Formats: sequence, structure tokens, C-alpha cells
Amino acid sequence: MLLRDRLYSAYRDSLQEIKRLRDTGLTKFIESKRYHKIRQRYLELRATLPNPLLDKRVNDLLEGAHNETIKNKKKRK
Repeated sequence: MLLRDRLYSAYRDSLQEIKRLRDTGLTKFIESKRYHKIRQRYLELRATLPNPLLDKRVNDLLEGAHNETIKNKKKRK
């Protein structure tokens, strides 16, 4: 095996390990309560914009499944 091949192999392995660590850290952050609090606060701030279509979308996201239940009840009536 040439020196070039060894260096490339070591570089590739290191890069794969860095990507794995980054993905693991990102996954942990997205699953954390802190991220969810930040995301909800962001959505609440965006909901205060004067765009009624955007307000409806953000409110739907914040209310989630509860909103779907209400819509289903309205359709039945």
C-alpha cells in the first residue's frame, strides 16, 4: 500500500468519524427539551406577524393534533 493510499484511508476514516459525531450531536440537540422550547418560542414570535395566512399555519403547528380534532368535528357537523 502506498503512502498516499494510507493517508487517504486515514483521512476518509477521520472524516466519517467527524460526520458521525456531528450527526449524533445534532440528533441529541433536536430531541432536547431546550430545542423544543426555543422552537416553540420562535413559532410564537412568528405568529405575531400581521400575515393572517402565516398566523394560521403557525397556530396549527403550535396546536398540533388538537387542531386536527377540532377540524374533524367541524366536518362532521
